[in-house]
Amino acid sequence: MLFGVGVEPVHEMRRFERLSVGPEYEVSLEFQGREMVGAVLQNISACGCGVKLPRSESAGLENGVRFNQLYLIHPSLPYVPLEAIIVRLLGRADGRQEGYVLLGLDFAYVTPTIEQLILRHVDQELNHGKG
Repeated sequence: MLFGVGVEPVHEMRRFERLSVGPEYEVSLEFQGREMVGAVLQNISACGCGVKLPRSESAGLENGVRFNQLYLIHPSLPYVPLEAIIVRLLGRADGRQEGYVLLGLDFAYVTPTIEQLILRHVDQELNHGKG
């Protein structure tokens, strides 16, 4: 407890478990008609993902911005266009172009089938790592 208020650990507040990923996973996303160069997938869950993006690519990005063309690239994941909304944007610094920003993205309008495919993949990977 913090100052008499119960604080839940982050993992208990999430709807779905999150899988941290490495270079075998990729992401492709477009903003205002252009592909975001240098985007690196950091984690995935059935309801969203985390993406590291060069600051030089982050102009115009803010919470609430929607990506209409996001692809998760991995042989075990469905290769379909996903819509995603920025719900967290970390690392912005006015006037700085070097370094990275981190985008917390929530998937929008994901079909139950796609959600289940991503969920199953994340669960399998997390359980495989424990065994």
